[in-house]
Amino acid sequence: MERVSSHLIANARARLRSFILTLAPAIIAAVAPHAAVAGPLVFPPLNQFNLTNIAADGTVTVPPAGSSFMLVGGNTGSGLPGETDFTFTSDSSGLVVFDWLYNSLDDPGFDGAGYLIDTMYFPFADADQQFGTSSFSVAAGQTYGWWVYTVDNAGEPGILNVSFDPVAQTPEPASIVLALSALVLIAAVRIRRDVRPQFAGFRAIVSVAAALAVAAGSGAAQVQNHYTPVNITGQLALVRMVNASQLAAAASPAFAARLAFSRTAAAPQGPEISKLPSFFPRPQPFRPAFTTGPFSASRVFGADTREARASGPRFSAASLPVTPAGSDSGFSGLSHYDQRNANSGNQFSVEPPNPSIAVANGFVLEGVNNAVRVFSETGAPLLPALASNQLFGVAPAIDRNTGINGVYPTDMRVYFDHDINRWFVLQRSQDNDVAGNPLSESHLYIAVSQGTDPTGVWNIYVLDTTHASNPGCPCIADFPQIGSDQYGFYVSANEYDALY
Repeated sequence: MERVSSHLIANARARLRSFILTLAPAIIAAVAPHAAVAGPLVFPPLNQFNLTNIAADGTVTVPPAGSSFMLVGGNTGSGLPGETDFTFTSDSSGLVVFDWLYNSLDDPGFDGAGYLIDTMYFPFADADQQFGTSSFSVAAGQTYGWWVYTVDNAGEPGILNVSFDPVAQTPEPASIVLALSALVLIAAVRIRRDVRPQFAGFRAIVSVAAALAVAAGSGAAQVQNHYTPVNITGQLALVRMVNASQLAAAASPAFAARLAFSRTAAAPQGPEISKLPSFFPRPQPFRPAFTTGPFSASRVFGADTREARASGPRFSAASLPVTPAGSDSGFSGLSHYDQRNANSGNQFSVEPPNPSIAVANGFVLEGVNNAVRVFSETGAPLLPALASNQLFGVAPAIDRNTGINGVYPTDMRVYFDHDINRWFVLQRSQDNDVAGNPLSESHLYIAVSQGTDPTGVWNIYVLDTTHASNPGCPCIADFPQIGSDQYGFYVSANEYDALY
């Protein structure tokens, strides 16, 4: 009896050793993908950072998830170089691996981005729509991070989006399931080894196939989770976020003083020439070619209107009923004085007036030329007049102290979309240098409220409308029009040569 028990124990031990030796390749294959990425990876603590601007006004945005950030470079309009550094102090030694996407609406070379280690700077992008995956090593106690630089602080800033993969070092559940399934299959084959010796070759093939299945399945499940972000349209880019209430708070002393100051006060002193948008021929109105009565209707719209009125019947339109209001209503909206003195007076006198208005949720959003203002539905001003440049987060149209020109937006449009409960402000610009000379580039600026309140935070988008590849361009998107439905938000414009 003891002899039989010893034999069974020895047989069990042999089976266990064989079982382990058979599983070894499968286990190695299952964890091999992790071994390739395992190691001392370093992830920056995105809630503990230093943001340093050197002759710049850059910003950083970190989403609540904490696995990515958007670093926006300087754009003060100074015409001088600057940089924005986003840095951390490393708690340990290891490798920093990250995916990045860089956007820049300026010409290549004017803005760029890279990473830094202590005092060493390593650029990796300087043109629009560059992207990739990069890595660098850091030691404990070293300063590291990312930076965006600008050559002239003009035009539009460079925008660097960086994302990390914190779960790259851990096995995925799919691999574990595959590995366990293979273990069960191999165990079943190995345990029945002594039952049918004639099928030993077949069992060996099945064991190898199971090990290969684990390796292949684990490899497929362990595809590295580094997905490089891309810009869907190739042109429309979110460049910054602007808080209208914070702008108003900064301007509140001037706002209060202006409310107490008579609107009949003298205009700003000093000679000034009104800033006029570039003139472009407007499309000719449609002239109908149909005939009614004894004369052609097309002549009514042409030069022969006097003859037509004398020789034929006149058109008459049905009157719409007018119901007088129970009491006087209305309020004073934006004036030229308000527009010119917005943003501490760093504005042009813009002509002709270009008004636009939207009403919803108890708010009235009015835009005239290069300024916007929010009222309650009763006419109470909720915000001071904000320059378009303030709302879009760009340098002033002109710095009255230095004479440096910033972005000059024109053709104001404001809009409210009732389907999504969001406010829109849209303007186009032909780019110019710091002296105000026109450049062969143009952009469309679109501000979209993050909520239903236009006094809150706005997302600022920029669309390159230069269209340099089109014959007759570089162009501008003149006189843009907007609309929306359940399928999207639409912008149409007349395209003209930017240097016409």
